[in-house]
Amino acid sequence: MLAEVDLVLDCTGSDVALEALAQAPFPVPRIFSSVSVGFRARRTFVFVARADRFPREAFLEAVRPWLRQEAHEAEGRSEVAEGAGCWSPLFPARLDDLWIAAAGAVKVLEEKVLSPSAAELIVLEQQPGASFAGLRRVPGTEVPCG
Repeated sequence: MLAEVDLVLDCTGSDVALEALAQAPFPVPRIFSSVSVGFRARRTFVFVARADRFPREAFLEAVRPWLRQEAHEAEGRSEVAEGAGCWSPLFPARLDDLWIAAAGAVKVLEEKVLSPSAAELIVLEQQPGASFAGLRRVPGTEVPCG
């Protein structure tokens, strides 16, 4: 089903889906991306790689410290719903925050499709404060992985 595509975009948050993409080699390298959001959708994680299969280990290595930080920031919060993805009404984020995350991810994907590296994690973060000030790339996160 994916043999003719140039870009494989995963937004499932599913380890099973990423494992399947890592197990299935493609005859020609293509661009793989995994996009996800953190607690309350304050951060957006955009992983992009050009490869013949999804580089799961590079992805996990890059995202693991961020997942630990997200878990720490969510500790003791009553709105955390274990296992609820961003598609769920139980997910602790507003729809407008998810739209902002999606828009930021599309901008990064467009940039990376035009000049992809081997594997890279880009972290976007909403600016803190009482007034919305947009997304920023977290400095130091655009480091090649793997």
